Amino acid sequence: MTRLKISIGILIFLVLLSTFSAVSSKKICNELYTQLEQIEETAEKNNTDEAIKLCSTLQETWHNKKNFLIFTIRRDKLLNTEESIQKLQSMLESDCDEFTAEIESIKLMLDYIVKEEIPSIKNIL
Repeated sequence: MTRLKISIGILIFLVLLSTFSAVSSKKICNELYTQLEQIEETAEKNNTDEAIKLCSTLQETWHNKKNFLIFTIRRDKLLNTEESIQKLQSMLESDCDEFTAEIESIKLMLDYIVKEEIPSIKNIL
């Protein structure tokens, strides 16, 4: 009977940990997504200086939040996202035409990160 109680306790702990991880990842990705939309809107208004400041803020936010994400999400997905976020500021400074495409790419990566964290049979197997 003691083993059963311990097993149920471990199972409940794992479910709670998984739920916390999924909710936290979604919250972080939503925050980054909002910042990306602000950068995109600011850049469309030709306010480059403000957009560059927002890019710096995005990079700082990413740097702070990726330390948590690295424990729950595959490293290669985070590296691809980080690489794209690092490119944004230089693309904006050089007035690159692919700036909005890169923002959309980062948004897709963040969506993938959130979907990957949702507990499902596909993710488990």
